[in-house]
Amino acid sequence: MWKLTQFTTFFKNKGEIDCISNNRPISILSSIGKTMERYILNMFIASYYWKNVHRTEFQCGFRPANSSVKQPIRISNDVGKAIDGARNKNTIM
Repeated sequence: MWKLTQFTTFFKNKGEIDCISNNRPISILSSIGKTMERYILNMFIASYYWKNVHRTEFQCGFRPANSSVKQPIRISNDVGKAIDGARNKNTIM
């Protein structure tokens, strides 16, 4: 029942309205179906993907509560610590 959909046509505003090639098909999906698909996808990601996929602790993209903005901040902090600690400062970019 989740995947039942209704198809309708939408006129493209060019040519004659009766010509099929001037109409665009649109599917109207169930709100319950879309909600359940999102729930199942989130459960899959939470239960399987983040537990079984090899990743580093520094990976920021596509992780909950992490964004790609954090990566440059981490790099600048590491560089600052290296400068303060007089460690090796070689950088490859």
